Amino acid sequence: MAGEFYKKQTANKTISVSYSLNLRPDNTFVFSIKSQDANPKCEGSWELNWQSVYLKCNESDDIGEILSSGNMPDKEHKLEVINRNRIKFKNVVLTRR
Repeated sequence: MAGEFYKKQTANKTISVSYSLNLRPDNTFVFSIKSQDANPKCEGSWELNWQSVYLKCNESDDIGEILSSGNMPDKEHKLEVINRNRIKFKNVVLTRR
């Protein structure tokens, strides 16, 4: 299941949100959601369990990072595996690059 997954959404031709997920073969990952005013990102470990990918973000000790727009408040995420090339995060379908 390792690989890079991506989705870019645009609203009103001016506002866009990009989702990027890199699932590495060593079961670590980098997940980011980039928008106009924020770029929350988390790194951690992932696990495949049946039709789901579970992400667990590492905790940061850096107070500046915790308070910044770069901090992802939710530390655990469950993504639905649609097929080998598509993963669903909430209502967004990310496609393998």
